[in-house]
This record gives sequence, C-alpha cells and structure tokens, in this order.
Amino acid sequence: METLYTESKQSERKYRRLARMGQELQIPITECFLQMDVLSPDGEILHSHKQRSHSWNRNFYTMLFDTICGKDTNDTTTGAGKTSLLANSYGSIRVVNYGLIPAMIYAGGGGQYQYDGDAVSGCSAGIRAPVANSDFGILVGSGTDAEDFEGWKLSTQILNGNATGQLSHQASNPHMVSYDTPTKTLSDLLIRFFNNNSGGDILVNETALVYAIGAFGTFNTMFGRDLLSSTVTVPDAGQLKVAYTISLVFPA
Repeated sequence: METLYTESKQSERKYRRLARMGQELQIPITECFLQMDVLSPDGEILHSHKQRSHSWNRNFYTMLFDTICGKDTNDTTTGAGKTSLLANSYGSIRVVNYGLIPAMIYAGGGGQYQYDGDAVSGCSAGIRAPVANSDFGILVGSGTDAEDFEGWKLSTQILNGNATGQLSHQASNPHMVSYDTPTKTLSDLLIRFFNNNSGGDILVNETALVYAIGAFGTFNTMFGRDLLSSTVTVPDAGQLKVAYTISLVFPA
C-alpha cells in the first residue's frame, strides 16, 4: 500500500520555504514528521499515512530555552514568560533546581547515570520507553480535543494492556540517526509498536511525544501532541506502528 501524505500543498510549500530561509539566515529549522501504519494479523498493511507534526507545545519551547540557557525550572507558576514545565498525567508544575542537562543525565538517582537509554536494555529516560510502559515515549489516544499550545497530556490516553480499549505497548526502537548531505538535514527516526490483543477494534485519534526527565525521581513532560486528520482503526490482533522523524536543517 502506498503511504498517503496528508499535508496540503499550500502548507508544504510554506514549510519548504521556511527551511530554505533558515539556511539563508543561518538559523537552524526544526522539522517533524509523523507516520502511522496499521498491519493486519497476517502482516498486510491496512493503513499508511504521513503528515507533518506541527504541534510543539509550551513545554517543548520552555525545555529548549531552559536547556540552551542552563536555566533551572524553579518557577512556581506556569505559562507565558515562565521557565517551569507541566508534568504529563498530573498537570502539576515540576521543579528542577539546576539546569536541565544535569537533570536529564541523572536518570532517577541511585548513582546511575544514563541519558535516554541508547543501549538496547536502556529506555529508562528520554524519549525511548520500555515494554509495557505507557507513561512516556511515543503514546497514543482516542480523544479528539483540538491541539492546544498549553496542552500537557493526551485527551483520552490508550493505556498499556490487553483488556478492552487497551494496546500492548512495545519497547521503543533504538534511535536511527541519519544525515542528508545535500539538504544539510540531521534526522532521528523514533519508532514504537502497539499490539491489539483486546478482542475488538481500537480507534486512535491522537499521538504524543512524552519526555522522561530524570532528576532524583523521574517526571514526564509532553512536548508535542498531534490530532490525526481522521481516525486510524487498529483491528483485533492487528498492530500499530507510530514513527516520528525529527529533523534539524543546518545552515552549513
């Protein structure tokens, strides 16, 4: 089955023009693509579409600012002009009293340092989640609420499991980093599979990227949520593949 690209031609032209302007002005431009594939029990591709992910939220930009500046996240309120982050699921403000780089490197205490679990046995922090974990990493949901810059969680998350309405969350695939010389684009392909053992169809309408920040007790922060243009149905005994490609177009 051919993958359907759902971005409008008008919007796509603007994104490509923005990338070219970034190179001209020596300002790196971030791009993100989302692809959804559904496989039947016998491996047949039932659905495949690709779209631009353009729903970075306040957490993402705050996290970027805090990381570049080495700024702690000790504001007691959140919103415009604040350096605080909202935790996924709880909606509470999480405080890190030192820069985010040390916080991300120190994954949960115990004297064990690990950043994002690049090792196959990792997945304890960052964007790669372990098997059966529905707290961070690539997550999916059935909700249809509009995308919100102030959003901090999925509208209606699909939890891990094999019961009705649940998907079995597989371990995130290892990072797949590549570089395209002609376009000066560095990319990271992030993939996660979800198996439907629930006994019925599962309807997916939203996806999210949730980052686990280790800081003497990991907390999770959603920095992007995408509302799909149409419902993706995962049949019983079928499998869902969600792939995010995050790219940075370098100026040189």
